Amino acid sequence: MSKTTISGKMPSPPKPMTADQIERAARADRDARPLSEDDLKRMKRTPQAKVIRRVLVVPHDNGWAVKRPDAERSSAVTATQAEAIERAREIEPSATIRAQNRHGEFRRLHPKAS
Repeated sequence: MSKTTISGKMPSPPKPMTADQIERAARADRDARPLSEDDLKRMKRTPQAKVIRRVLVVPHDNGWAVKRPDAERSSAVTATQAEAIERAREIEPSATIRAQNRHGEFRRLHPKAS
């Protein structure tokens, strides 16, 4: 049986860094360099409106549920998937609808042109 001793000495907390020191340390890390202005200009931004304009049609105990991705409760519950898709288009006509089958696979239905 081996005995292990643990030193009662606690490590000292890191010293506060100035903004310049933080910048130099970040630039010195080759794996996690900060983005340059050129990088930010060439990167494509994804508008949050795409996430907001999405409706899900998922299986439910009583048929098919229509809900938003971030919602806990369903907006509507219908007997068939076709009715749920129709209801989703009524709720949000310009939304992309993601319909899930009973096996968990999603298919995307684009908004109908007006």
